[in-house]
Amino acid sequence: MFKRTISGIRRIDSHPTAPFYVTGSSDGSIRVWEWSVGQPVYTARVAGQHAKVAKISFSCNGNKFAAVDGDGLMCLWQASHSTEHKKPFFSQRCHNKSASDVRFVGHSSSVLVTAGASSGEFNLALWDTLLPQSRALVHSWVAHPEGATVAMYMPNQQAIVSGGRHGELCLWDIRQRQLRATVKAFESHQIVKALVTDYTQDLIVAGSSDGDIKIWSADLTPQLMYSLPGEHAAKGGFSFRQGVMAVFPCQKRSRRAHKVGMPDESLRNGEFLTLQDQHGDLISWSWRARNVRLHQGAPGTTTLCSLRERFRHGKTGITPHRDEFRSK
Repeated sequence: MFKRTISGIRRIDSHPTAPFYVTGSSDGSIRVWEWSVGQPVYTARVAGQHAKVAKISFSCNGNKFAAVDGDGLMCLWQASHSTEHKKPFFSQRCHNKSASDVRFVGHSSSVLVTAGASSGEFNLALWDTLLPQSRALVHSWVAHPEGATVAMYMPNQQAIVSGGRHGELCLWDIRQRQLRATVKAFESHQIVKALVTDYTQDLIVAGSSDGDIKIWSADLTPQLMYSLPGEHAAKGGFSFRQGVMAVFPCQKRSRRAHKVGMPDESLRNGEFLTLQDQHGDLISWSWRARNVRLHQGAPGTTTLCSLRERFRHGKTGITPHRDEFRSK
């Protein structure tokens, strides 16, 4: 295992096929790295010239990556291991207050959705970077008082799902560009921090600032299927950065799953989600197998023990197991 300490990194995303990943930091810098290499391949954006990076994402085919920051700026780069492509080929202020999320829409590497805060509550936006910059904004939605925090695209549903600062989820029809449904996912004081769907796009999984996780059916009228309260709650004191920080699905033998040290036998197609909070905890679990595993990265040894059944939903119980993976 190759380990190094790099201070200030806030966001990370891995290339879908190549052994590269990109990081965004609190000082505004963005770097491209190769796995098992101690120095960055190149620096896409230097420190001290931009606001902190709020989100960074690769396109599905891996030929581009996008980032948004606290000033509402969205930038896109051509993804390459060459040092020739250092400057963004597209740069635009997507929200005039701040931006919090950016995702490529489906298999496209030019159409993106952004979430943030703008005047007039136009807090969710759809972009086409192949159009002239003056017309790149395809559509914007009035959504989420005080700003949208996360967004994702569901191709099978032809819908965008967005989350806000008061625990609400909104489903938007991308063709008709209308609101399809609103779900009160969490309490009003909880911020929706993370969104993901499974590979079949049957489910919507949301994580909150209080560490709660809820799973909804991806129907026209979403129904709550499972609730995991306090799964990533703050530990031992007050924290401004408590809660779920990232959620993503793991497919069988996926490159991303191997990077976080998950055992091969747990990687069933579309069954497991891995969730990460500010304490470094990684939780993988299956809503089909009804089990939960917690992988915690900290110095020490490897242990495995069963926990008591902590929660039930209807007739189905979920039994978590704690796997503490301690790297020496």
